[in-house]
Amino acid sequence: MTTSKSVCVLVMIGAVALSAAGQADRLVSRMRSGDLVSRVAAGAEFARAVDGDARILNAEGAQDAVAALLEDADAELYRLFEERVNQEKQYGEGFAENHSMVLGVALRYLDAVTSPPDSRLLAAMVSSIYNPDSAFARKLAQVGAPVLDLALVLRTSARTEPQRWNAYGLLGFTLKEDTAGTLKSRLSLANRQSAIRALVSGLQESSRACVLEAVRALERAEPTEALGPLRELERRLQAASPPPSREADRFVTNEIRRVIIALEAKSVRR
Repeated sequence: MTTSKSVCVLVMIGAVALSAAGQADRLVSRMRSGDLVSRVAAGAEFARAVDGDARILNAEGAQDAVAALLEDADAELYRLFEERVNQEKQYGEGFAENHSMVLGVALRYLDAVTSPPDSRLLAAMVSSIYNPDSAFARKLAQVGAPVLDLALVLRTSARTEPQRWNAYGLLGFTLKEDTAGTLKSRLSLANRQSAIRALVSGLQESSRACVLEAVRALERAEPTEALGPLRELERRLQAASPPPSREADRFVTNEIRRVIIALEAKSVRR
């Protein structure tokens, strides 16, 4: 009797596993084909399925399908941004929520033991940051050296201004987490120096938003060697003719002064 029950349990477990595998295969196929809205909806379904059974993350081709979906969604969302087209009007109210779920399931690969994210998925995630101060960006920064390298590439190859300022933000958070010793993959001295040089270079950006994000990233990274370039930027903006008058311009100059004071205080304590 006991043996018979054990066999039944094993058969049921096997059936559940096969059902989950079949569901994963169907969702992976749907994430790869059709229009973007239906593919993103399939990605959201995949995320819900993973919530029920994390083993689905390991389905054959799943990681690559998530990466391809993020790449295509990223390209389309930045196109809408450049053309100043409202995302909700273009794709409906549910699209943003479904896309957020796809980003969320991508993050699950960061903690996966059997299927850690490969370089394609990491690159797609780095490019998909839409807020450098978001929980998504901070979680991604904790990967460490591989993400920092991708952020450095994105800074110079970005198609749009938001991608550049997101790259600066990600560099700042990665440096901050490295200082705290919380990165999965620690940065080498060369990594840190490359990132700091990139942030200092960002002070020369023509985009006010990019300059502002580079300034804030330098505050997080706390490199005292950035004091000279920050002071020079402050002098240059104050000497501008006419001087900063708009509220947004004054906000940038005030942020630069605030970060200079913070770094000066760090320098004294050291």
